[in-house]
Amino acid sequence: MSTKQKIVVIGGGFAGLNFVKKIDKSKFDVTLVDKHNYHTFPPLFYQVASSELDPTSICFPLRRELRKHNCHGVAFHIGKVRKIDVAAKTISTDYETTHYDKLVIALGTTNNFFGNKDLIKDVYTLKSTDQAIRIRNEILFRCERAAVEPDNEKRRRMLSFVVIGGGPAGVEIAGAVGELKRYILKRDYPGIAPDDLSITIIEGTDRLLGTMSREASDTALRDLNQLMVEVKLGRLMKTYNDNVITLDDGSTIYSEMVIWTAGVTGVPIEFSGTDYKAGRGGCFPTDQYCRIEGLEDIYAIGD
Repeated sequence: MSTKQKIVVIGGGFAGLNFVKKIDKSKFDVTLVDKHNYHTFPPLFYQVASSELDPTSICFPLRRELRKHNCHGVAFHIGKVRKIDVAAKTISTDYETTHYDKLVIALGTTNNFFGNKDLIKDVYTLKSTDQAIRIRNEILFRCERAAVEPDNEKRRRMLSFVVIGGGPAGVEIAGAVGELKRYILKRDYPGIAPDDLSITIIEGTDRLLGTMSREASDTALRDLNQLMVEVKLGRLMKTYNDNVITLDDGSTIYSEMVIWTAGVTGVPIEFSGTDYKAGRGGCFPTDQYCRIEGLEDIYAIGD
């Protein structure tokens, strides 16, 4: 039996994978747990969604990476973590319960619907490879259907796209659909006029890319306008029912495909054996060593 302490890392994204590469395996037994058996590169989800990249271009098997020298000895277990029992020092997934001496949470973020959970049934999201593929397939299917639709109004409705959220992901996917409108339709779908496709991006603040510089915001706005993307700033979506978006000023937009990129929140996880609750936005407040404040032997890293 090994006398080394066991570290369990939840999440094989940037933070989790880099952690298991750097930690001294001669001092710890390390197990990496993830709901997928592959690592992805999230900044390029929009390129998969817009058919500019194949999914395999941004994904690679975790087990292949763990065979490399700096990961020698790291075990991989597949499973979505359902519960952390702080008292028993175990995590429970869909398939097993695993003991830890020290736990590292690196689950990243998921979509934030700001309390409107019903939206998940009606909108398209862009937080995983599967979601990006779903968007890609739907956009292509709509273009194919529109190419053989004789009714002008039905064709325009099929090609009515709205992106909610003017952050990096929203700007990127809106720009990609704008490129489809300006450059690709006339080449691949000559029967569809560019004006038949509408793409609108809605942002609640007064500028795009709010976390970046004013120059970046202005450049993004200029480039989206050149790609024939309509930009609505200072507007919030209130409801989305029967393909109609209602904004906070009472105006409406018809859209048969809404892509939600309006915000993120921490991946929710259940704790037992403690009364601990995650902070605002699902965040875990930590000290300077990434130890979660209020929990013993549990750390949080990454998004």
